[in-house]
Amino acid sequence: MTTTTTPNDLVHYLIERGLLSPASVVDGEVMVVEGTRRNSNFAVTRKDGPQYFVKCVQPASAGSAETLQREVNFYQWATMHPALGGLRELMPRFFHSDPQRGMLVIELFPNAQNITDYHRSTRAFPEDVARLIGRALARYHASTASALGTLDRSVFPGQPPWVLSLHYSSSQFGQAGAQVATILQSYPDYGRALDLLRAQWMPNALIHGDMKFDNCLVVARPDGGAELKVVDWELADIGEDTWDAGAVLQSYVTTCVLSSPGTMSVDLNPVKPPMRAFWDEYTKALPIPEAQADARLERCVAYAGARMLQTALETLHFAPSMSAHVALVLQISLNILRDPRAAVREIVGIEPRVYA
Repeated sequence: MTTTTTPNDLVHYLIERGLLSPASVVDGEVMVVEGTRRNSNFAVTRKDGPQYFVKCVQPASAGSAETLQREVNFYQWATMHPALGGLRELMPRFFHSDPQRGMLVIELFPNAQNITDYHRSTRAFPEDVARLIGRALARYHASTASALGTLDRSVFPGQPPWVLSLHYSSSQFGQAGAQVATILQSYPDYGRALDLLRAQWMPNALIHGDMKFDNCLVVARPDGGAELKVVDWELADIGEDTWDAGAVLQSYVTTCVLSSPGTMSVDLNPVKPPMRAFWDEYTKALPIPEAQADARLERCVAYAGARMLQTALETLHFAPSMSAHVALVLQISLNILRDPRAAVREIVGIEPRVYA
């Protein structure tokens, strides 16, 4: 049974669990800031000691209890498993969970920027950040793949991403879904491509499932460098690592499209170097044998095309009608799904080395 949590309730709860000291509260060193999305989120900051990000299920939010429990399962498994150092480096520290209250307490990074904001503030797409993402994802995918046999699979759905079945279920997404459904029905190539990707789905690791720039944080290190942290593991599942990698590529493309001044076409040249840098680092760190690299990249790009449908749907959720920018995202998505091999050259800017 979940209950509504207030900032005052939360402070008392954290004191009872030993996560805050009464003295720090009395001295005014603790601040709680509430922000609500699907869950009630709280940032708990203080002068000394760990700072917390607290997720609490909203009682009236359909499905949020299940996804939060999946995230809790993920954190518990990742924290306890000795072979998952590469994953633990990427995620916030886990402090506490309470299934009765629908609560998860993890590490807060108060001075971090998500990569969407980082790109906006720098007005650039730095290749070193792209390599940081590639290296981190590769280490995490490699460590979870090797430990997959020890995972209790019953706690994860083990299903292909829902967007690969969007042409069958778009009516579930309200007006935004209806707009996308009209386009999917107008172009049968969408359905054929999505059916093929779903049929070929090859689970080989524990994946994030909702990889995007908003969920990737650039965190400054004491030595002046930076590290990557990934948050929002609610859709973590046993799946295909290439889905996460494809989601990163689509993040570059859709960020470029949705921020472009024009609407009939877009210049993707600014994001081609970081996409190449990401893929280069990912293939080296995983590693992917050179003879398999082109086929993996083609599959990754195809998944990027499918993931763009999800981005379009998410964008339309906050818009009154189909915008020209979203229409362009859908057009690029269709072009990719029709010919992923050509998209490797034209969109990512990589020439193939080995094709069977």
